[in-house]
Amino acid sequence: MNEWSGIARRRISDRILSSPERFGAKRNVYWTKGLQMPDKIHVEFGRPSSGSMLTTLQVGESSLEVWASYIPYDSITELAGALSLIMKGGPEAKVSWNEEPTEYDFVFTARENDAQLDVFTYPDSSRARRGRKKILSFRGTIIDICQPFWRALRRLETSIPLNEYKAAWGHRFPEGKMREVTELVEQMKPRHGN
Repeated sequence: MNEWSGIARRRISDRILSSPERFGAKRNVYWTKGLQMPDKIHVEFGRPSSGSMLTTLQVGESSLEVWASYIPYDSITELAGALSLIMKGGPEAKVSWNEEPTEYDFVFTARENDAQLDVFTYPDSSRARRGRKKILSFRGTIIDICQPFWRALRRLETSIPLNEYKAAWGHRFPEGKMREVTELVEQMKPRHGN
């Protein structure tokens, strides 16, 4: 288990959304420098509304909140596809999120049973390589990384009727891909004791 006690947590709030009153919040990144890799991930999706959805990723004591827009990416469908690809043995998958103007990539990489999640941020949609910053990272097994995202997607899928989801998010929920991901998670869980 990693030791987090006695380490100061630094709050970074590098910009306020163009309309924070619309959501009643602003984007925050919390991180801790100079530590070992954290031992777990937690993911939450808020209820979509008017083409936006709060996405929260917690890695150890570091967390990221993104008010994702439904354009130009269907990030939820991309996520289900990325999880499926990684669990089937694909070497890399990327999920893009747009916060208007800030953009993020969640990059999943895998080799055998080891996997890594890296989160990169870009200041705008031009995605200039020099503007890219890695803000979160996690290493573990494939199931350590994929299962928390799958759980969050399942909670989202069961918390709102699918027709309301489509109206609020602007895209259909990826039901077929979620069935596939669910089967893959169920296959992997016994092998890894989760």
